[in-house]
Amino acid sequence: MTWQEYNMRRLIDFLFLKSYKGLAIGAFAVVLVIAASLVFGVGFLLWSVNQALRPPRDTQSDITYFNLDALEKVRDKIER
Repeated sequence: MTWQEYNMRRLIDFLFLKSYKGLAIGAFAVVLVIAASLVFGVGFLLWSVNQALRPPRDTQSDITYFNLDALEKVRDKIER
């Protein structure tokens, strides 16, 4: 067996998790993906609960009050 064949066999064993080192790296990668998914999921859950509990923005009333104030000012100027 040449050194190329030996290295190819080691690479195949490593990629298909036939060695403990490959198994450890694969398990670490799986744990890392699960942890990232949990962090993202909990963050999204907290964000959605925050959005649900936040009172709705009432921009229409602000515009209405602004228009009423403007109309009152115009009415006062007309009455003078």
